[in-house]
This record gives sequence, C-alpha cells and structure tokens, in this order.
Amino acid sequence: MVKIPVRLGVIGLVAAFGLLLSACAGAAPSAGQGPVNGELVLKAAEWKFTPASIQLRAGEKVTIVLQNDGKTVHDVDLASLGVKLRAEPGKSDQIEVTPSKPGAYEFACTLPGHREAGMVGKFSVSS
Repeated sequence: MVKIPVRLGVIGLVAAFGLLLSACAGAAPSAGQGPVNGELVLKAAEWKFTPASIQLRAGEKVTIVLQNDGKTVHDVDLASLGVKLRAEPGKSDQIEVTPSKPGAYEFACTLPGHREAGMVGKFSVSS
C-alpha cells in the first residue's frame, strides 16, 4: 500500500474543490429558452413545465405548442398574451401569437391544484 502524506492529500482535495467552484461560477444563469424556427414547445407533466422560463420577442410571430407528456390533463394560461391551451395526456395543442408588449409575465396550469403543485413558469417579452 502506498502512503500519501496527509499534506499532499489535503492540497489535492483543495485544488479539486477549487476547480469545481470555478467551473460552477463560470456558468451564467439561464435567461429562458426562446423559440426555435418560430416554434416554442412547452412540455407539461406532473407537476412542472419544461422549460420553466421562456423568452419571446415583441413583434415576432411564434407558434406556442403545449405538449402534454403527463398522465393527466394539463393546460397553460399565458393571460398577458390572451393564450390558453389545453391538452389531454399524450396530446398537444398549439396557437400562433405575436407578442406586442415587452415585460415580465407568468404562465401556469389552471386546473385545480396544479399551480399549487408547482406548475408555474415565467416568460419575458423583449423589444
């Protein structure tokens, strides 16, 4: 068995921890996912939306797709856009919208208990 001096082991552990911290510190927080080729897929399942944060641009047309990957009915209400979609399990619903007013907003599943269970998200509209 090879003996490593305690001092070398501690130095190695501190160096590894420092590398881990620097890698994490370099990661910028996500500003939200935007549409890909004019389409934004919002996946619903028990009890979350993916992505939970989305980014849209004012004046740009986008197709919002609610894809229900869950085992129960879900909906999504983006009240500030005048959009409400509903999908049965394994199904989807979609609508085309053009956001006009920049700002920060919220979306949620409006079925009883779903919002309270965590089915909420944020979206922003930039100019």
